[in-house]
Amino acid sequence: MRLEWSFAAISELNEIRLYIRERDPAAAERVKDRIVLAMELIGRRPYTGRSGRLPDTREFVFTDIPYVGIYDVDEKRGQVTVLHVIHTARNYPPDT
Repeated sequence: MRLEWSFAAISELNEIRLYIRERDPAAAERVKDRIVLAMELIGRRPYTGRSGRLPDTREFVFTDIPYVGIYDVDEKRGQVTVLHVIHTARNYPPDT
């Protein structure tokens, strides 16, 4: 399936990278690359993630970094859209 990123997800990914970069620039790039690679794999296997807490979404919970990728799958359009990337300590967005 084609993978798309919402503006919110792109913004959140950039915020994550900038926050980590203040402390460890190399780690910031590793985390960003890890998130991007995982979501690219989700584009190929969209039902790998669990059913999401938000309606009509799915979630990929990273085991090695404290983040969750929230996405939806549109079978008709053949598209996976990354809606949010959030730290596990933060509240989920109320809706997308």
